[in-house]
Amino acid sequence: MQRVLPFALLLSTYIWLSGCGEPQSRNNATKKISPLPVETVTIRKEPVPVWAEFTGTTRASSEQEVRARVSGRLEKRFFKDGDLVKKGQKLFLIEQDRYKAALKSALAAKKKHLAELKLAKANVERYEPLAKEGLAPRIKLEEYISQYEKVKADILSDEARIEEAQLNLDYTVVRSPVDGMIGVRHVDVGNLVGYGEPTLLATVRKFDPIYLYFSPSATEARVLRKFHTSGRMDALLRIPSNDSHIGDNRLRGFVDFSDNTVDPTTSTIRMRATFPNKEMQVYPGSFGYVEVFITDKEPIMAIPPIAIFEDQRGKFVYTVGRDGKAVRTGIEIGLMTRHFIQIEKGLKEGDRVIVSGLTRVAPGMPVEPTDATEKKGVMAVMKLERYVPAAD
Repeated sequence: MQRVLPFALLLSTYIWLSGCGEPQSRNNATKKISPLPVETVTIRKEPVPVWAEFTGTTRASSEQEVRARVSGRLEKRFFKDGDLVKKGQKLFLIEQDRYKAALKSALAAKKKHLAELKLAKANVERYEPLAKEGLAPRIKLEEYISQYEKVKADILSDEARIEEAQLNLDYTVVRSPVDGMIGVRHVDVGNLVGYGEPTLLATVRKFDPIYLYFSPSATEARVLRKFHTSGRMDALLRIPSNDSHIGDNRLRGFVDFSDNTVDPTTSTIRMRATFPNKEMQVYPGSFGYVEVFITDKEPIMAIPPIAIFEDQRGKFVYTVGRDGKAVRTGIEIGLMTRHFIQIEKGLKEGDRVIVSGLTRVAPGMPVEPTDATEKKGVMAVMKLERYVPAAD
């Protein structure tokens, strides 16, 4: 009995465990895989705004050197380095004493000559009738006329001296030539300036508008000229930022200059885009991307770049099949931009391309699609990012 009881106990335990595990096995066998929730965009053939992207460096639209145009000791400074200044605003004062004295001297000389002119005129008027009647020698009248003309010439010379003296006096107040931001001063108060050559005092840079120069190839420049369909060539400037809290700086403007020759060393053409910059979002010398509008008249099929994969068999996307499962669909692409990629073969209008959950999608996997075309489709993104050309 001591040997039978353990065996019977083991047998009953096995039967009990087998009975408990049987329903679990059946549940695992009958359990279905839940569809993967994904977002899709529906393929449409429609006119999509096409923009060509280039790189360049921003420059101030005006860079003015402020120089001393008269000599003397620098007496005052009316700004702080880095201030925003207005055109005509006082920046420096150069000592004025000798320029005021020169102006007073010129004014006094004119006053003296005006008195002499009055006397000379009176002599001419008095002797002219006498000479006509032969009561006075003709030569005396001619002397008075000569004196009169000489004094008139002296007055003209005085006026020129007065103008020059006033101009020099005005130059002692150094003013900003443009609206903009003034840089660091090059000369401190108390120094002598203007001796020998016009001393550089400071530099004012105009930030509004701001320029960006870029250099497309000669072929790209011809394409831009040939296919752009608006009255002017619209442009978008993007200055990348490493700070996610600030984000990229973006300005909207237009291309207003294209050089008339190709650089033989690079086969490129220099072009310039101009951007309003009233809030001074962008500083000169910044590296930036400029996107130039080409056309929005040609209908194409395009999808977001995020949806495209590539392996040894080529480029492909995942679409939703009729049975609700993910399908690997090979494609051939055309135009590539940062915002969309043109599809030339592989897709047709109405196809639903998966744009989310892509790290988990596999061919044949059941999916639960939600149409996100109005939020994540190419045209939705282009409108959100303001890549719609401005009205003429």
